[in-house]
Amino acid sequence: MKRLPFGFVLAISAHADDMELACGGTIHRLVRGNADVFMAVFSHCEESLPEEYRGTDPMAGEVMQSVQELGMEYGHVLEHLFPVRRFSEHRQDILECLYRMNEEMSPDLVLVPGGRHQDHQVIREEAFRAFRRSTIWAGEMIGDPAPITKPGFVALSEADVQGKVNATGCYVSQRHRPYMAPDLIWSWAVLRGRYVDREYAEMVEVVQQVF
Repeated sequence: MKRLPFGFVLAISAHADDMELACGGTIHRLVRGNADVFMAVFSHCEESLPEEYRGTDPMAGEVMQSVQELGMEYGHVLEHLFPVRRFSEHRQDILECLYRMNEEMSPDLVLVPGGRHQDHQVIREEAFRAFRRSTIWAGEMIGDPAPITKPGFVALSEADVQGKVNATGCYVSQRHRPYMAPDLIWSWAVLRGRYVDREYAEMVEVVQQVF
């Protein structure tokens, strides 16, 4: 399997588990290919946690465990936290955070969440404004499907899919959500792989391609 042509990658999660769900296999493959991958997290979703976790912040630790399952370095997580489902109220602050990341990092590839969720849409739209020189892919959200008009596919190895399953499994506070089930993640990877005659794959929306 070829090395993907990106050396410096920024994965942007509206919510702490977004990138693992949407692009976990792709991130694992990028890291295997020696890409330098950073993840920016914009919410720990405290207001939408199950009752037993209210008043705590389990996702702060879960995301750190998760990125290590993807092979990323522990210190490559950047956090700029905003209240879940209220990103539209903080659009300008979010854009300024993204502008600073672009100025400091100038990534080759930016990964953002797809889907219909209002927070995902804000991140996707503001990333398109901030990262004009970067390729931008929006990962397919299993739990929040939306039409993809410009599809791209990233072929994955079995190890990449297992890394994604291990990473999503770190989110103990989210295990009640059906789309976190390992068998669904495996099945989705098989389905997308069949689209391009590969054993496993992830599908992305090609928001912008720059080479």
